[in-house]
Amino acid sequence: MKIETIDIKYHFYGRFRDNHCDNVRNIKSLPWLSVVQAETGRYSLRLGGSETYEIPTGGFFIAPSQVTQDIVHHVDQMSGTMNARWLFIEIEVNGGYKLEHLYDFPAVVGGETSIKLNRLFDDMFASRTLCERMSIYYRIIDILLGIASPRSVMLAGNMLDIAGYIASNYSRDLSVAELAARAHMSESNFYAVFRRNFGMSPMAYLNRYRLSAASVLLTRTDLTIAEVASSVGYTDPLYFSRQFHRLFQASPRDYRKAGV
Repeated sequence: MKIETIDIKYHFYGRFRDNHCDNVRNIKSLPWLSVVQAETGRYSLRLGGSETYEIPTGGFFIAPSQVTQDIVHHVDQMSGTMNARWLFIEIEVNGGYKLEHLYDFPAVVGGETSIKLNRLFDDMFASRTLCERMSIYYRIIDILLGIASPRSVMLAGNMLDIAGYIASNYSRDLSVAELAARAHMSESNFYAVFRRNFGMSPMAYLNRYRLSAASVLLTRTDLTIAEVASSVGYTDPLYFSRQFHRLFQASPRDYRKAGV
């Protein structure tokens, strides 16, 4: 697919510093593309049940949206601290496609590419205006496209539309019937095609998206757990908590408390 337009739909950057996180494990799944640097210390990382990657000091990893990040923190042995910084970004291509639905990215970034990203992260944290940051984001996207490869198995066009529809409407009471109707398919055919494209059922994908959004609200807002549950489409806070624990292996309360 030829890229005609690139739009940034969401962006958030931040940093992390901790003296008490050695060998602390954190499991997350975010609704956006993650670009993360181990500034001091290092990470051990598994993405979606993959092999374990080691992210050295100064190195970066890239995690697509909706992929489980199983992270272990390792402090710097000299200073006893770990510093990290990240960019969470949603990139829409050609008016409706997530970048990671079209391209695969290396999990670990090093060498010259890491040096370039480090400079851009320095600029990003030093920026004073939104216009400055937006120009930096596009330069980061340019680097990502330079190391990306087109996905070997492309999502069907109507499934790309459905993924975007779920991302915009996940807090509503969506049903397989509604999604199938939007895709102009029977429910049985839609279910089979969706599973073939995403590796899970439509409702499993929806729940995963909701829980990913909830993990962000837990660490970035003061909403109660019941309010978080309601915000992402769960009417029963207890059911939400059970589903959250199943995915992240921590209760919403413990996840919020860990904050990493």
